[in-house]
Amino acid sequence: MALLVLCVSLVLGAAPAHAAGSFTWNASIKVSVTSREWTQSAGTTKIKASAICPGGNYQKGYSITLQRKNWNGWESKGRKSYVCGGAQTSSWTGMERGTFRFYLSRPNDGATLNLSGSVTYP
Repeated sequence: MALLVLCVSLVLGAAPAHAAGSFTWNASIKVSVTSREWTQSAGTTKIKASAICPGGNYQKGYSITLQRKNWNGWESKGRKSYVCGGAQTSSWTGMERGTFRFYLSRPNDGATLNLSGSVTYP
């Protein structure tokens, strides 16, 4: 009687990382707004934004703060200043895996600022 030996190999790998992603956005703000949330792997997050400032007041500009969700709410991962009148891209390097959003703000001068842009993340 022949003895048949069957070997089964099971390969266990690390949990799959989140796929890299991107999305576009548009906003009309008087003072500030918070973006939608996204989940990303560790790496570099880039936010591109473009705006024409009301009344041609290009010196006021606006800022974008990248925020990461933690056990106690949202923590700032850094604020970048943007100027009006064209597209600008800022990068946040060394970001850890997690859930993120951005906070967009500008001076409160009563005017509405129309913006558009994109977010790319690992």
